Amino acid sequence: MASDSDSDKVCATCTEKVNIPCRSCGDIRYYSWGCEMADKPSHQLLCYTVKTPEFQRRPGENTCRVLLFPKDGDKPTFVWMKVVDDIFGLKPDMDELMEHTYSPQVIDENPLTDVKLGHRIHLCHVECFVGHYNKVNMAVMGATNGQCKAWMGPMLACCGKVEVDEEGNDYIGEMMDMDMTDYSHVAQHLIHDRMEFYEKWKVAGAKVQAVLALCDGEVEAEGCQRLETYTVSRFQINIQVGGEISPISQLVGMPLKVSKAFTAPGFNPTKSSPHS
Repeated sequence: MASDSDSDKVCATCTEKVNIPCRSCGDIRYYSWGCEMADKPSHQLLCYTVKTPEFQRRPGENTCRVLLFPKDGDKPTFVWMKVVDDIFGLKPDMDELMEHTYSPQVIDENPLTDVKLGHRIHLCHVECFVGHYNKVNMAVMGATNGQCKAWMGPMLACCGKVEVDEEGNDYIGEMMDMDMTDYSHVAQHLIHDRMEFYEKWKVAGAKVQAVLALCDGEVEAEGCQRLETYTVSRFQINIQVGGEISPISQLVGMPLKVSKAFTAPGFNPTKSSPHS
């Protein structure tokens, strides 16, 4: 793991404590088999590389392992790069690779679980790729299962420990090696970067089976059944997995929680936010 922080103890796709490692690479841990399956489309692109000498063997001193999304490749890759120092702190020597002026997005937490990482990830990309590139970065699209915006040009992610100077400015003071857990954080960031918060719930992590309980008005207006089975994300705001067990929930065969869905423009509670 890149660091020994709370994020290493929490599943990368939900907020539960980790139980099981990936059965192939062992470089990332999940809460359940369902969580592992939710991460599989992205994870499987790099899983097999973890046990290779190229991943494990540091080529020399003052180097760090970074995550590269090549502009012409179809999947991301881990590469080793020399560490250099500039006025903003340590970073990989990537100026030639990036080709044009670039800027980093700062990732301090997993946007899916809102868990603090304990270290910082810099996701570097060309500031304005329009005019410089005319081809979508398929490595980024592959890592996000096609669920992010159409990035162009190379993209690189690196990580390190954050330090603060006398003036209160923070910077990366020690470079660290990117691993599969960091890769999952980056993929989730790319997917959820431009999503509205209620959209995030529809695609977030492992799913659970629930019961959709409609009110009297919905039953009368739509002529549908009062109770319907429904598959929802763990991250629905009104879903509680493992809630109170009552005689009713025992008959249904799963925990139940009744709550009122909030409303928002274009938000259909019967389809997007079931009562469970």
